[in-house]
Amino acid sequence: MPMVREPREEQTKQLLDLVDLFIENETAMHRYYEVCATRFSESGAVFSHLARQEAEHADLFRKVRASIEEKPELWSLGRYHPQTVRVTMNEVQGQIREIVEGRTNRFYAVTFIRDVEQSLIESDLANAFETSLQDMRSRIVIVQNQTLQHRDTLAALVERLRL
Repeated sequence: MPMVREPREEQTKQLLDLVDLFIENETAMHRYYEVCATRFSESGAVFSHLARQEAEHADLFRKVRASIEEKPELWSLGRYHPQTVRVTMNEVQGQIREIVEGRTNRFYAVTFIRDVEQSLIESDLANAFETSLQDMRSRIVIVQNQTLQHRDTLAALVERLRL
């Protein structure tokens, strides 16, 4: 006989699954920027900076996960479609392979990841989770704001590459 989950338990599982997806995505983004920093060394400082921030984002989502595990009653799902993160993560991982294998030029690598950052902004990741923990809420908003900065940094880099 299949185990029946209580509503709170099911919601906690969904929260943990979503936060795990965010951790995986931020880790993939970190790896993407690291690979770009190595492969396109003329823009290495920009990519290294972005990689560091993506690693910080993954760490933040690990803290969110720990908070959900500790006090699940203070968390709920917000308005978010996990499919957005899954598709993005798969595309990023595919592009990492393309860059490592030398099949992507710097201009395409930058425009691709700029568009990824834009899609994450549009997906409204700051509203993926709802919590009464103001510290956690503020940290998630910081990730959203830094994602905006990433997009703007990459847009400026695209313009420089066009010259």
